[in-house]
Amino acid sequence: MARVASLPVELMSDIFIRTCRAFSSDDTVLPSVEEDSLFFQTAIWLSSVNSSWREVALSTPQIWSFIVFELNGEHDLDLDVEILQMRLGRSSNFPLHIALRKSDSISPTLSHVKRIWDVIIPHLYRCWRLSFLNIYATYLAFMFPLPGVLESLHWLDIHVYTIYRSSVPTIDQVFDAEQSACAPSLKRFEMSGVHCPPTAVANISHLRVIFGSNMPPTYSNVKGFLERNPTLETLIMASSEGAESEGDPIMLPHLKYVGFGPIEWSSFLYAPNVEHVVLSHNTIDTIGDLPSSFPALRRLSISALPQASRIEQDLNSGTLTLPQLPFIQRLDIHKCNSIYAILRLFTRFIDHLPALTEVHIYRSGRLDVESIALINALLRAGPNVMVWCDSQTLSSSRRWRGWDKLPALFEGRVHQLMEPVIPLWAEDL
Repeated sequence: MARVASLPVELMSDIFIRTCRAFSSDDTVLPSVEEDSLFFQTAIWLSSVNSSWREVALSTPQIWSFIVFELNGEHDLDLDVEILQMRLGRSSNFPLHIALRKSDSISPTLSHVKRIWDVIIPHLYRCWRLSFLNIYATYLAFMFPLPGVLESLHWLDIHVYTIYRSSVPTIDQVFDAEQSACAPSLKRFEMSGVHCPPTAVANISHLRVIFGSNMPPTYSNVKGFLERNPTLETLIMASSEGAESEGDPIMLPHLKYVGFGPIEWSSFLYAPNVEHVVLSHNTIDTIGDLPSSFPALRRLSISALPQASRIEQDLNSGTLTLPQLPFIQRLDIHKCNSIYAILRLFTRFIDHLPALTEVHIYRSGRLDVESIALINALLRAGPNVMVWCDSQTLSSSRRWRGWDKLPALFEGRVHQLMEPVIPLWAEDL
């Protein structure tokens, strides 16, 4: 222990930070209370080894700067305040990520939440990311507009508890009329369950909007979003109802990554440089709009595709075709129980995908005999194609009689998939 304690402070700080990061969330995924608890406990443990370690821990603000705080009516409020004050104090002047998450058990009173918020307010000026997760609209009502000018705020998440969406404030009440008045550096905005007019944000690079059934998007609303954010690089939208077309699509030349839940997107968007599109819960018809909206598309991810029986019927009748997608190199199939129908579609029109080299199948159930036969057909039709399947799909499929004969047919072109093919946010679309 003495030899460890004699390590240079810079090296020990690096060890502390790396150890704590092992328990933290990926920056792109909303953190959980459990992950934050592990993160916090690790920081406490490191600071309790001996006096030298404690000194280094207290002088390493990074390990105290990631805070997910659960708003729980069962918690001791005084203890909650004490812990929060300690963590904020130890984070010194380091940039903060603060997330407030409503408990799934007993919701706290407004006075409880106000007291927690009062502790946070003096530290908001150094927040780089601020998240409100599964929170009541009544809480947001007194938290916004955010106090002062938050120069450091780059990322804002607002996700309202679904049962109370009807009483949610609009973003006009959250932000000032011009968002630059309170968050001039904001580049990433994500929201669900909030009425959001186009004036809410401007000049951001990442926009994620989930429209509720009580606030379906209109063409003018969506168009307003896109016109005010011409430098968007990532756009994620979903709605239970589509936006009817009333004019020409908006061109977004900087857009690289697009994710759509069920929403009529072809009527309002043209993005010549998009390389990756995720379609979640969209009907198969939407694939036909891809070439006109995203002519340079190189990767297509399909998640939770509905209406498998209709795909079969349309294929049999000859009314369903696949457009020419000359640049697509990778196809992802995620959580699609209609795996046979999808494989049949892409195998039949494999000549429309001349650049295809990778097919990734993830969380799509067991491959039956017919689906396995289609994979063989796909590999024969596309000599440059390789197929990846997740371990669950492969292990369950191997129970079929005759599986042991397939590797010879696959010729080493089917592999086990080691990572998810769809970003975690697609689960919510």
